[in-house]
Amino acid sequence: MEKIRIEEGERTPLIDFNFQTGVFVIKGRSLPEDPKKFYDPILEDLKNYLENPAKNTVFEMKLDYFNTASAKELLEIFDLLPKENSQINWYYYEDDNDMLDAGVDYSEMTKNKIKFNFIELV
Repeated sequence: MEKIRIEEGERTPLIDFNFQTGVFVIKGRSLPEDPKKFYDPILEDLKNYLENPAKNTVFEMKLDYFNTASAKELLEIFDLLPKENSQINWYYYEDDNDMLDAGVDYSEMTKNKIKFNFIELV
């Protein structure tokens, strides 16, 4: 498996996972009708990738909004990541304290085992 690309929908984010480079992008809004149905195949592919990962794994989290049900699925993704050679780049707009706080919460929920970089957008 080389890539997964799911185009952004009205209620679902862009998913662009490159298993060869280890760069994974989730961008947009995450409000799927059935978050488990949307994210479970992605989680399975990620588990397969982690059996033989790239040297470094980088998540580019560029979400504008996500609902509570999506938050649980995202935490499952983050919990899968190995401590070594993984990082999450969490993007947020300068006036969006809620999104910044969500990233900080994820960092704490993963017990700070994964490096989080908080990147402010203007």
